[in-house]
Amino acid sequence: MILRAIAIALISLVTTSVRGQDSGTGKPSLAPPAVMDEAAAWAAAHATLLATYEPATGFDDLQPLKRIIGSSSVVAFGEAKHDTHQFLALRNRLFEFLVEQMGFTALAVETGYAESLVADDYVLGRTVDRRKAATAAFSWSSSPSEENAQLLDWMRSYNHRSSTKRPVRFHGMDLTGGRNGTFPEARLAFDGALQYLVTVDRERARQLHRVLDSLLDRFNTLGYTTLSEVERNEVSDALADMLRAFERERIQYIARSSAAAYHRAYQNAVVARQLDENFRAQTRVDPQPRRDASMALNLRWILEQEGPSGRIFVFAHNSHVQKRPKVSRFADGQYLADFLGTRMIVIGSLFVQAAEARQGVESESMPSSPPLTLKIAFWKGGRKPLFLLDLAGLPREGPLADWLASSEPAPGFDVNPAKAFDLLVLVETVSPRGPLE
Repeated sequence: MILRAIAIALISLVTTSVRGQDSGTGKPSLAPPAVMDEAAAWAAAHATLLATYEPATGFDDLQPLKRIIGSSSVVAFGEAKHDTHQFLALRNRLFEFLVEQMGFTALAVETGYAESLVADDYVLGRTVDRRKAATAAFSWSSSPSEENAQLLDWMRSYNHRSSTKRPVRFHGMDLTGGRNGTFPEARLAFDGALQYLVTVDRERARQLHRVLDSLLDRFNTLGYTTLSEVERNEVSDALADMLRAFERERIQYIARSSAAAYHRAYQNAVVARQLDENFRAQTRVDPQPRRDASMALNLRWILEQEGPSGRIFVFAHNSHVQKRPKVSRFADGQYLADFLGTRMIVIGSLFVQAAEARQGVESESMPSSPPLTLKIAFWKGGRKPLFLLDLAGLPREGPLADWLASSEPAPGFDVNPAKAFDLLVLVETVSPRGPLE
């Protein structure tokens, strides 16, 4: 108990200094030496070397994941930084492994639902422009990456094999219309639902258009602030009417179209409602207060669509997949952890340094990851360019255990990694994604 009290006191001091700056040096303060030493020693003893992050290179080094993942329905992989080659390539490699070796059936990613449909069409072998599909794979960026195109190409090729019994699917689990942290194209969700209704219930579509046509151009983050309370209620009431129609007329709508078309359109309407709720709750500081909760609900819907034998690989930023705790607000992974429990495995990621951006990539430079103390300790212990740590094997007593048991996130992290993730992937150097030529 005395040791624990001392450790917690040290945590309080270190957390304060790391979140700010050391007044003497301008650099983040170090963690308690005993914690750093034990973390490095533990990583040295437990680091599993990964041969490469590149796909199509075999799976021998990934075999230990079979024991860890077991029969889990969901494996989530968090990237420490968007738009980096290493995390995107490793995502592709992990998905190939999970499909080929463990029977996973779908990929769900941090991209808008309405936008993702074109990527799903592409992997199903339909006639879709490859560049458009690659852009849809991460709708928050306006330019496609080579890594996303390669992922979709592999999925399309896998589905085309004569030996494939069940095609793999691509799902967007995010709110529609996101760009640069806001939702300028949110009306795409409404449009997708309304276009379907025109084909199965023309009169209802006409009634909804009469109410919504003058309002939908402002159904976005900034435009919503200009709507009066009466106009906002008109949007919400129209959404409620639309969803009631989808649910009440389900059998008739499917008979007039197909089950697949119905479910796509219905989910567009659901996402439109999520966006409406988000806009009602948004503030100047936080334009996406309902985003993580919506992604969790959408992933639950994807699980339902995949059926009892479905297994899903989720890819999003660390901040969305982490299980708990998070400083600012609940993450997608926290909602999912409550729902799925041990049926979900979460793999977080960290990197030590970043290379300069290549020509043709949106960002001109990539700042190095901050010198997070626990990360550096793990890195010094592992001393490999790419390795995996199973956090279930962390010490259960001693300075490191006491530090991680604190109610505060570990210094330098937005989360306590031992509570947020089941595994950690550490990458020495990341570089920008490759632009699609």
